[in-house]
Amino acid sequence: MFTKAIGECIVVILIYVDDLIITSSNLMGIAKLKKLLSKEFDIKDLEKLRYFLGIKVANSNKCMFLTQRKCILNLLKEIGKLGV
Repeated sequence: MFTKAIGECIVVILIYVDDLIITSSNLMGIAKLKKLLSKEFDIKDLEKLRYFLGIKVANSNKCMFLTQRKCILNLLKEIGKLGV
């Protein structure tokens, strides 16, 4: 994880292998960082975060929900406990 503070703005980058999440207290901070990264690397912007490392991400106006439903269902199926 990397962070950079510029005045009141904080930009956070979370990296795992070839996946990364960029978040910030300011949308311009995200846009500037994506522009900088695209000059050096081939990047693919998937817009809003939906899945990361098997974790489903859902947002509401007030909070963020993280679930691993798919993983749990796969585990239950694997051990024969799904639908019991």
